[in-house]
Amino acid sequence: MAAERRVNYVKRLLDEIGLGGERLEMVFLSSAEGARWAQIATEMTERILRLGPNPLREEKTRNPKLETQNSKLKTRNSKGGTDV
Repeated sequence: MAAERRVNYVKRLLDEIGLGGERLEMVFLSSAEGARWAQIATEMTERILRLGPNPLREEKTRNPKLETQNSKLKTRNSKGGTDV
């Protein structure tokens, strides 16, 4: 499935730039799975709280290389493509 490939690609990018791919998750649910949705939302909220704030915000001011990496990603994406 194309969406799943894209999510995995973005997770790898997040790992590469130091943000962490575990901050992104794709879940398949039906509309009848309200309880499961609530469970997943709770688990994801706990995960994000455990991971803490964006680690790049503080590092960006200390590490100019991160700004260069972010610029390259923006340029690549604005040219209309990913390698998915």
